[in-house]
Amino acid sequence: MSWEVRLSNPATNFLRKLKNSELLERIMKQINKLSDGPYSLPYEKLSGEDGIYRIRIGDYRAMYSFEEGARIVYILKIGYRKNVYD
Repeated sequence: MSWEVRLSNPATNFLRKLKNSELLERIMKQINKLSDGPYSLPYEKLSGEDGIYRIRIGDYRAMYSFEEGARIVYILKIGYRKNVYD
């Protein structure tokens, strides 16, 4: 059974502003893989943050959390690796 993937407003805004269509396609491909589950890609739990994980997409990162019972993955933030943790 697949998971629902929801994008937050900051994540949606980041994707809308992307000018590079190849990068947008690559990011969306990885995000869509999370519909197989929050552990379907190599992930890392963020230290100091409770229940927030990240996946690497080249030089970009997508931070997410999830609700096990509802089977929903929430994409909280997407950004360049040096800026996304601010």
